[in-house]
Amino acid sequence: SEYGEQVFACMSRYYYKKKDLQRFERYARHLGKYPGTEAELNYMAGKLNYMAGNYQNAYNHFLPLSRLKSVQGTEALYFIGLYNLLVSKNNKASMGIFTKLIDMEEAPESVKRKSLIQCAILYREMNDNDKSLECLKKVLSVQHRSMTYIQAINLLDAYGFEGK
Repeated sequence: SEYGEQVFACMSRYYYKKKDLQRFERYARHLGKYPGTEAELNYMAGKLNYMAGNYQNAYNHFLPLSRLKSVQGTEALYFIGLYNLLVSKNNKASMGIFTKLIDMEEAPESVKRKSLIQCAILYREMNDNDKSLECLKKVLSVQHRSMTYIQAINLLDAYGFEGK
C-alpha cells in the first residue's frame, strides 16, 4: 500500500527503541523489501543483536554497514573492532580498527573516544604503559564529562597512572 514503508519504518524504529528484537525483526523483514532502507536496518539489527548477545548476527549486520562513509558506518566499524577483540580474540585486528577510527576525519568524536579507551586497554595488556597513558590523556583532554571521560579516570586509577 501507499503507506506500507512508513508504517514498517515506524514499527521497526519503535521496537528497536523498546529493544524488542523479535518484533523488530518481524517489521524489519517487511521494511527490507523497500530500497534504501538497508543501512538503517543493518544498524538497528546489529545493535539489537549485539545487546542480546547474538554477536555473530550483529557482526553480519555491521560488516556491510562498516564499509559506508557515514556516522552509522563508523559506529558499525567500532562494533566490528569489539567483535574482533571480545569474540574472535584478535587483538591485532581490533587495534587496527580502533586506530583507524581514531584517525578517521569523518568519525564522530564519541566513536574516537571509545576507540581511544579500547586502545588504552590493549596497550596496557601489551605492557606499553606510555601509549596507554597517552590514549587516556587524549580522552581526558575533552572539556565535557562523558562516559568515556569517567572510564578514562577509572582506568588511570586502576593502572596506577594517577600522578602522571
